[in-house]
Amino acid sequence: MTWLRQQKLLFDIQQAARQVQEFVAQAPSLAAYRADPRTRSATLWQLMIVGEAMSRLRREFPDLVLPDAQAIIGLRNRLAHAYDGIEDETVWLIIHRGTYLLY
Repeated sequence: MTWLRQQKLLFDIQQAARQVQEFVAQAPSLAAYRADPRTRSATLWQLMIVGEAMSRLRREFPDLVLPDAQAIIGLRNRLAHAYDGIEDETVWLIIHRGTYLLY
């Protein structure tokens, strides 16, 4: 794979993480986040993009060091395959403790 492909995937991660932060800025508390289905949906979609792009990076560029890649990919897999077992509190904590590290 090419350097350009690698940069595209890294850019996708960066952009999705920034969008998550922008979305949750509109819902400044967990209660506000829970009360806004559009923000929740948009946030979860962007987290899925982060996880999918990370998965592709690991697959296509196995020598690239990606901190916390397994946890990020694991979140994506849970969102995609066990969506009904994800608590809003868990997502809220992940957003506020981790996405800023991605950009």
